[in-house]
Amino acid sequence: MKSIYWRPQKVSRKTLVMISLVAISAWALVHGMHLLGPTEQGPQKLQAARLAAKSFQAIQEARLQRGDTIHRVLDPTGSGLMGAAMTLVTSRPAELADKQTTVNPNFAAAIVEMLLDAGVEPGDTVAVGWTGSLPALNIALCAAMESLELCPIAVASVTSSQYGANRADFLWLDMERVLVDQQLISFCSQ
Repeated sequence: MKSIYWRPQKVSRKTLVMISLVAISAWALVHGMHLLGPTEQGPQKLQAARLAAKSFQAIQEARLQRGDTIHRVLDPTGSGLMGAAMTLVTSRPAELADKQTTVNPNFAAAIVEMLLDAGVEPGDTVAVGWTGSLPALNIALCAAMESLELCPIAVASVTSSQYGANRADFLWLDMERVLVDQQLISFCSQ
């Protein structure tokens, strides 16, 4: 009977067993250790990530209610945040993978940490420049600012690079309006 799995012929069975035991031990060690415990920022990070996820859902629902088709090849998560390759308001080329990577609500938690590291406190006024090119990161920043109770002064770009908020009938300003109307964020661009 032939063996199903290939294994190098010059490596002894004893060596393979040792490598397997070391790999399993390392895996168990990594999964058994809790290097980082809860932090002071934990509740704010969790709140921001949850708000970002709700906001992504709100944009997706708004797109579907409008009768838009969400292209699953361009937007595998179905977020509704991926634009087209080229439209009348596309400002420059971009990488689709870069845009797809940003559709993760955990970016909001990372932004909370960055803002706290920068020394912001509840009630602080912060300046924000929105880009239509990265609407998912805009949403993550909105969620982070809401969770930290900041007062943003925001200026928005109307155009977008490829695959961003570059649909002439649903720009970043339209997405922002959806979030404000659903009371997910309490501010909008000036």
